[in-house]
Amino acid sequence: MQDYLDRYAKRNTASITYAETKRVLEGDDFKAWTKRPLASISRRDVNDVIDAIVLRAEVQANRTLAKLRALFNWAVEKDRISVSPVEGLKPPTKEQARDRALSDDEIRWFWKACEASGWPFGPLAQLLLLTEQRRDGVATRTPYGTSLIRRTPMRIPGAASREAHRHLA
Repeated sequence: MQDYLDRYAKRNTASITYAETKRVLEGDDFKAWTKRPLASISRRDVNDVIDAIVLRAEVQANRTLAKLRALFNWAVEKDRISVSPVEGLKPPTKEQARDRALSDDEIRWFWKACEASGWPFGPLAQLLLLTEQRRDGVATRTPYGTSLIRRTPMRIPGAASREAHRHLA
């Protein structure tokens, strides 16, 4: 695993992604694998680790499987192993989008933090908060409602449009 981290992940992933991958692969879940060659790791070994992670953090189990898939795909590509033990494995849990609303205290804290950070990120984050938009949805728009990238009119999804009209009525 260290070979993968040093030769591939460190050079080919964003630093934050590399740090997370390193944290996961060098974590307690994989202590039993540290002295073993990759070729000795079986599908059963992978399933045992993933099942243990599911018990404490379902979404983390999906993320860990993705990191293992990248590791073993790299190992197959580099001819370190002939078959990946994660080939054909599906994510162990179904992920659901979460809705979360900030409390009034969190909104006040966030607003003050935006003011303290100043231009350009503070006002942009405040705009995102006020409009309930995501960063890329707002940052690529001109004041005229046209995308700077595609030069297409800004579109509001039907459900959002109906919701806005209901509040105006």
